[in-house]
Amino acid sequence: GEQACLLVSCCDWNGKSCFFTAHAPPSSMPTISQEPSPTPTSEPSVMPSVVSSSIPTSKPSSMPSLMPSSMPTAKPSISSMPSAMPSSSPTSVCSRLTGEESCERVECCDWDGNTCFFSPGASFNFDHIGDSPKNSIIPVQKVGYSIAFTNQWTSANHPFSYPTDAHWSEFVYASHSSAYVMWRDQARASRGVELIAETGVLDELQSELAIEGSVLDHIEAFGIEEAFDGATSISKRHLCVDTDHPFVSGIGMIAPSPDWFSGVYNLPLWNRETQTWYRKVEVDVYAWDAGTEEGSGYSLDNIETDPPEGISPFMAGETADAVFVSVGSGGLQVMPVATLTFELQESSKKCNN
Repeated sequence: GEQACLLVSCCDWNGKSCFFTAHAPPSSMPTISQEPSPTPTSEPSVMPSVVSSSIPTSKPSSMPSLMPSSMPTAKPSISSMPSAMPSSSPTSVCSRLTGEESCERVECCDWDGNTCFFSPGASFNFDHIGDSPKNSIIPVQKVGYSIAFTNQWTSANHPFSYPTDAHWSEFVYASHSSAYVMWRDQARASRGVELIAETGVLDELQSELAIEGSVLDHIEAFGIEEAFDGATSISKRHLCVDTDHPFVSGIGMIAPSPDWFSGVYNLPLWNRETQTWYRKVEVDVYAWDAGTEEGSGYSLDNIETDPPEGISPFMAGETADAVFVSVGSGGLQVMPVATLTFELQESSKKCNN
């Protein structure tokens, strides 16, 4: 169908069928409320790569297959690239790009720190809310952010098989450069991500973060014992970021579940254009499958997925009888499971010292 086709980056509709076109249809980006910016200071040594994404691999038949049409795309169309751009397979288009900047300009391509690779799909890691993010006038090198995770995973929003003991594990957040990937769409989960998604245990991921040279800081946030609408997890302290480590990634387990989680990856807190930190960033976040354990319902202790699959988002398919799917005015949809709010703390003693 046309609506389903146009939700997918690299696909376009010709009136009768959906075809590969290597770029996303036009869509508006979130409005950013600008305040006067100061004299530029040093900027991050990397160009922010907000999101990467692709289409989920095979999942149980009850797994959804489409995201809400409101989700923004993150990159310009490939039509903005030089006409000499290779036009063979999408994989070869990406592999022939040797620099991060040229790679990140092309929809369906992403940069892993060394090479450019094919990564199809709409950008639905997170969805900015309203006029988020809002600029500050703070140009300093190192600052702190408080983090709040507000639950929207409820029986009203996600009615199918909603568990009576719905809750969230504790969360882990990290600030980092673009060289680090905590998790991302279609990537294989690290052991630390796997354990959080399956059991809510943080130790392994924290150990990974402690030895990762591209990570500046990592913190914990409280779990949510009862997932009622508006229940909130807050960070146990401020997360420190600097202009060399301006991205934040985080994760927490949806419980009970086989290996499902939510969070955010590669969210920039630094405005590269104004050379200032965002004062407040609010994003809706969604449910993800870590690809490490079988199961299509809210259950624990399932058999392992062998071999492991890539991390993938839950998306709406052809039936409402699927987890995280509900019926909206436009048809079947997947609602956010939470809102994440990052607020600049100008007087953060730990981060400012």
